Amino acid sequence: MRKRINLRRPNEFEPTGDTLANDYRSHESESQLSLFELGATLIRRRRFIVFPVLGVMALTALMLLLTPNKYTSTVTILPSGETDKLSGLNSLAGMSGIIATDENSSDLYPEVLMSRPIKDAVLDRTYSFRRDGQATTLTLQEYFGKNDRDLLCSSLNKIAGFSVDKKTGIIHLAVETEYPALSQAILSAYVSELENFNLHKRRSQARQNEKYLARQLESKRAQLSVAEDELEQFQMENRNWNVTSNPEIIKTLTQLEREVEIYSQAYLLLTKEYEMAKFEAQKDVPIVRLLGQPSLPTQKSGPFRTMTLALVGILALLAMTLLVLALEGIKKMSTGTDQEAYQNLRQNLTTAFPRTLDTINRLKRTERELV
Repeated sequence: MRKRINLRRPNEFEPTGDTLANDYRSHESESQLSLFELGATLIRRRRFIVFPVLGVMALTALMLLLTPNKYTSTVTILPSGETDKLSGLNSLAGMSGIIATDENSSDLYPEVLMSRPIKDAVLDRTYSFRRDGQATTLTLQEYFGKNDRDLLCSSLNKIAGFSVDKKTGIIHLAVETEYPALSQAILSAYVSELENFNLHKRRSQARQNEKYLARQLESKRAQLSVAEDELEQFQMENRNWNVTSNPEIIKTLTQLEREVEIYSQAYLLLTKEYEMAKFEAQKDVPIVRLLGQPSLPTQKSGPFRTMTLALVGILALLAMTLLVLALEGIKKMSTGTDQEAYQNLRQNLTTAFPRTLDTINRLKRTERELV
């Protein structure tokens, strides 16, 4: 067999192996050169980067030092009520809101704690606690330095927090202030007001039944008293009622005695029902079951000064580095081959944002002064 020889002349525009290798080495050298230029630029502009970063960190450190320590007191409320047993299944099935909440359930506690009457009651209290080993009395108006009611409620919302675990129904309460004992005292006030609401303000079917029976009992007592007075008056007017044979007197006396007996039996029955209703109403009052008492914090909950300062320093360093690279890119565009594109970009930015050019010029002047 004859071997075929390819006599096709190579295309002068077709890249050969040597050309590709040279392009790759050229691209690699350009990349390395770009990295070296980037490092050189950052080193050359180090003052423009370091000084603002140090200034931001110094300002942040000053603010953190002026910020007092915070201490958080916590307490946990266990669930109560029959529907709490099914709350986990309801949340998994997406049926929350379909099944009615038991009137004794603790599901309403977060709403009650965040209500305006509870907040007003907490704000109106005077708190006695120990600060630096000395007994101190303080109101929240003095602590917040405000007198406006709405501003006080807003400040109270910032230091008090409530969260609910939908699966278990457990409620977590927390209060954060500058003083450990004050945080504990305010949290205890929240729990006390919640118990007071359950005892005296929360409506239930048993309590409504008790109030209804109390009104009926008072009415029957008044009717019985009137009937007894009429019977007594008739007997006084007819002294010989027990030995008389007058049919009219006997008939009237029998009617009066029967009315007294009827009202007396009704009164006794209502009295028994009322006593049972009072017992049911007491049993119907939801109990605030605490998993321990509000804690007295010994360790601060904030601010985290070291972590915050480090994070601010890293963000400021990153921002200044990007700013320097952006200014360097703009400078190259204004003096290099892309000057026409730079001028178009500058004109468009000046038209869209009139203050942009002034800001860039000020940054350039600041850079030259630092360098």
